[in-house]
Amino acid sequence: MFAAIVNYVKMIANEYLMSWSAALPTFFITLREGVEAPLVVGIVFACLHIARYI
Repeated sequence: MFAAIVNYVKMIANEYLMSWSAALPTFFITLREGVEAPLVVGIVFACLHIARYI
């Protein structure tokens, strides 16, 4: 009985780790895009400010 419980816990832990390992690349791509967009907007606003359009 105890061995079955241990195996079940290992299976759940393995699925949990696998789901995180699959999600990490997506998380980092989203984080990169989330940082990149404000940088581009800031560069555009800086150029517009230099050109005195704002």
